[in-house]
This record gives sequence, C-alpha cells and structure tokens, in this order.
Amino acid sequence: SVVIPAGAMGPNGRVRITSLWSATNSANNKTMRHKFGGTNYFAQNMVAHLSWRHETEILNRNAANSQIGNTNNVFGSQAGVPNSSAVDTSAAVTVLLTGQLANAADTITLESYRAEVLYGA
Repeated sequence: SVVIPAGAMGPNGRVRITSLWSATNSANNKTMRHKFGGTNYFAQNMVAHLSWRHETEILNRNAANSQIGNTNNVFGSQAGVPNSSAVDTSAAVTVLLTGQLANAADTITLESYRAEVLYGA
C-alpha cells in the first residue's frame, strides 16, 4: 500500500500508478488489482503470461471528492465506461496493489511500482 498525503492532488490533480508483475506461466487465473481509497480501478487476470505492466490514472474532477479514471492500459477508445469514485482526497488516501491466485501452486509477484501525484489547482 501507498498513502497519498492529504490535499496532495488538489481539485484537478491526478495519481498515476504504474506496476510491473511477474507470474507463473499457467492456465490458472492470477488477478492483479489497483485500488484507490477502496475503489477498484484495475482488476486483470493474467493467464499464460510471465509478466504484465500496467498503468492506472485517477483524476480529481474539479473537486477533492470526485474522481474518474481509466479501466485498463489502452490509450484511445475503449468499450467500457471509465471508473468513478467519491474518495475525499483532502484527507490521506491509500492506494493498494494486490495479487490473488486461483491456484496456490502458482506465483504472482509485484516486481516494481510507482505512484506519482500530479497536483492540479
């Protein structure tokens, strides 16, 4: 987990979370998640891959308690609607990165992550 300090985003700021995962190359699900203040902004099953890099951006919408963000790592058009939340960023917010296995014989490892806060007045 990473804590975003209270007020660090500003009313039009953003948080960019980048993660790199490695896993067992198997047909079993290995689920990676990025959560912002308890809201799930990214959940992806990794099947038959050895690694996965992902970037999530969460943006305040001219208020400290209204966010919107991407649902996957595609730049351009998407079939789904963006995720949204009402997390109060005037208070500290926890970003949580987790991995979950469908089969205990597999592995999933968070190799690296970066959480960038870009202030926006």
